[in-house]
Amino acid sequence: MDLLPYAVVDHLAHYLFRDDIAAIARIASDSVNLENWSSVAEDHLRQRYLLDVDVYIADLDEADKKTKGRTIQLSVMKRQFSGEAVEPWNFKKRIFAWIASVRIHAFPSDLLETHRPSSIEEVMRVISLPVATGVASSLRVEGFNPPEMDIALKMLKPVQKTFSKVGFYACENGFQLKVEDFVSAYVSQEAQLQYLYVGCTSNISKEQLAETVVSLLTKKRKTPLKVKIPTTFFGKREVDLFVEKWQQSDGSFETEKEFIWWACDDEWQNIDRQRKSAVRYIAHASRRSSLCLTRHGFSVVNFKLEHLRVNFEWIDSLIGDWKKGDGFYVHRTDWQIKLVLESLDEWQKLVSKHGPLARKGSSPVISIAHPANFVSLDLCRWNADRIGSRGGLLVELKVKHEKLSDLKLGELIVDWKDGCGDYVVNEQSKVEFALRRPSWDRLSNARSGQVVYNHPTADRRLLIKPLIECQSSLVVRAAVVGVDSEVVTKWNLHHLFGALSV
Repeated sequence: MDLLPYAVVDHLAHYLFRDDIAAIARIASDSVNLENWSSVAEDHLRQRYLLDVDVYIADLDEADKKTKGRTIQLSVMKRQFSGEAVEPWNFKKRIFAWIASVRIHAFPSDLLETHRPSSIEEVMRVISLPVATGVASSLRVEGFNPPEMDIALKMLKPVQKTFSKVGFYACENGFQLKVEDFVSAYVSQEAQLQYLYVGCTSNISKEQLAETVVSLLTKKRKTPLKVKIPTTFFGKREVDLFVEKWQQSDGSFETEKEFIWWACDDEWQNIDRQRKSAVRYIAHASRRSSLCLTRHGFSVVNFKLEHLRVNFEWIDSLIGDWKKGDGFYVHRTDWQIKLVLESLDEWQKLVSKHGPLARKGSSPVISIAHPANFVSLDLCRWNADRIGSRGGLLVELKVKHEKLSDLKLGELIVDWKDGCGDYVVNEQSKVEFALRRPSWDRLSNARSGQVVYNHPTADRRLLIKPLIECQSSLVVRAAVVGVDSEVVTKWNLHHLFGALSV
């Protein structure tokens, strides 16, 4: 590769994206054997530029048919990748030109100072240039009348399907050429696609659009994707197709995918009644992602526990595991989670076993004390109708820390020093509790971040440090830790190894 002549290297560089050229420039600049590559890369970075193409298509009435070449108005503006020096393009040095945006308006306009008469062939030659990557490239097509829209779609045939933003707008009267074919073509090259808008209402195949959207559901992506089809009414058949195909995928979640539609009231009520999901969430069997379903669309999101419907046995088992542990977290590393109970009867079972029932404002609460730590678990039942859930009860589980007084904290420290030093309290090597801000200030005495007590007899220390700081209080963890080797003045090695003999 390093021995290729300049002309060959230059020819190859024309097929590479700007990001690749920039990478070559960085690598080749440090190598004397890649002089041609370095020179070509620097030349391309300097000479490449972006084009913004704007096209208007006038009415094709009988008078215009004789001068068909003048029914199209074209403007092509040139700018640098940095966004500077916007000027009309002179149609020279096409080999360094990259498309940034294309806008096609299938209707006439009288305010076209920067446009000039053109033809379909010339427009197609311009917009067939390569689409730039690393910039917010966009394609927008809008119009009302089928003859003009058919010309607009004909222009799109040579366009590369690598725009990051694509929109078909205000297409009420349909086309002689199907817009869904173009949508499917863009989706097939969806690696760069981040936003797709289809605002066409009539003469459009819902089934083909649904199949296109489904294909996006099962593909892995590195960038977020939003698809808006706000003027097409999808019914239960299409929604079932979305859900079924998504459930058949591996459920992996790389980035959010959002699809916006519109469903009429009757259709949505029919869909909603048959979806056994919490707050219109459908959890994937893999527990990797969830489908958030509403009458306005759906999105693929990261899985959360609140997307599940659970029963009494599930929560009761969770409470049992929480009691067996240290009580710091209610589930894995979460100290607060939300769940949806299947019915009110499941809540009554929880009250019967773990009550009594108290109230937190207008919400009923079950408070469960941890058997060995200074924490409790609050189960708060929220008004599910307020958050849009149907047929389920939203329950919030939250770890609550007991607030210790100065006296009780002092007793805790004294008891640890008087004991063996292995446990803080109740055979727990670490505990959490809440302290008022003045209590912590007195305890730490302006020391940096933590307080350490040395055990008088054992090689142990009691480390106390804040975890969560609020305005008037702190959540603090006290943990038994080993000695700090840097501060030990006398190591009793005979306790570890016995008498040493030579």
